Amino acid sequence: MSGAERSKSKGSRTEEFLGIRNGDLVAFIGGGGKSMLMDSIGRRLVKEGRKVLLAATRAWRLPENGAPTVFLTGEQPLGYLKAILGEHGIVALAPERSPEGLLLGYAPGALQIFARMADYLFVEAEDAEGSSLPDPVGKRSIPVGTRVLLMVAGIDALGPDLDTTAFAKRLTAPDGILRCRPGLDRRILLLNKADRNSKRKDAALVAKKSLDLLGEGAPLPKVILTSVRDYLRPLA
Repeated sequence: MSGAERSKSKGSRTEEFLGIRNGDLVAFIGGGGKSMLMDSIGRRLVKEGRKVLLAATRAWRLPENGAPTVFLTGEQPLGYLKAILGEHGIVALAPERSPEGLLLGYAPGALQIFARMADYLFVEAEDAEGSSLPDPVGKRSIPVGTRVLLMVAGIDALGPDLDTTAFAKRLTAPDGILRCRPGLDRRILLLNKADRNSKRKDAALVAKKSLDLLGEGAPLPKVILTSVRDYLRPLA
């Protein structure tokens, strides 16, 4: 077994931290920094020897200086994509670009062909329309074959009109992100933009109240408090 194969078999630091495994299709839902998190977590995995594809089931925009983009449909040859992925380690996929400059998404059932080409396929699966705590009705499209659900909410949504209790109630509402796909065995709540100590305290309180509202017997997600800045730091 090569060194790279041994590394994959035992899991990298990022894989162990998030609880993801080689070959996973990870769907990102919610709001508050999904695209940047997809790109930055993907880049950490690349530093750890993994290859990552990014895609979406909706129109989306990569962060500035994000992963290189390949415009590809299922009917086109995949050799070019393999070459770019081999060169960069991370590639964003889209069938085409909209007149407004957004990357268009794929149908939820059209992505599994790409999942076999990389160690991870990250898919943005909800249109948050710029909101850190979006109203999800009709705006969520989770791809076929999803193994991990990464549920993102930006703690910056807290304010005079939304305290920690109201925030938790939004997360646990019937159509809230914490009620999505309860049958999946790996679901991660990532409370993002907690980049100051006071924000981390608020995020911890939101997490506790959310888990209390879900109640005993409900499937509980893994909860991570973080900020995009954490994922952009070089690996120690």
